[in-house]
Amino acid sequence: MLLVDGYNVAKSGWPRLDLRLQRERLVDALGNLQASTGARSEVVFDGVDDVEPWGRATPAWVRVEFTPSGTEADDRLLELLGHLPVTSPAVVVSDDRRVRDGARARGGNVLRVEQLLALLR
Repeated sequence: MLLVDGYNVAKSGWPRLDLRLQRERLVDALGNLQASTGARSEVVFDGVDDVEPWGRATPAWVRVEFTPSGTEADDRLLELLGHLPVTSPAVVVSDDRRVRDGARARGGNVLRVEQLLALLR
């Protein structure tokens, strides 16, 4: 399972695009990664109030979530990791130190944003 800090990755990967296109590019790239590796992904973006509804099909095994008002994607990623069985390998992708440290404390592996982007390109 790949747990992805959505805007952390999308804004680094496609900085010249508007937010909607950044999100779409990230989700499409994760779908391609899944097709070649079998890795399931969950992408969490901050703030449903700031964006239009997703409203598009996502690739198989890529789940997109927007956090409700008052909830940060960082917190949601760590919550999701905490709910995974200990027998399920998980990788959390973020450059946020709190997320990385929290993931390690919960038994998750971590990747920096640039490491994931290198895989996606």
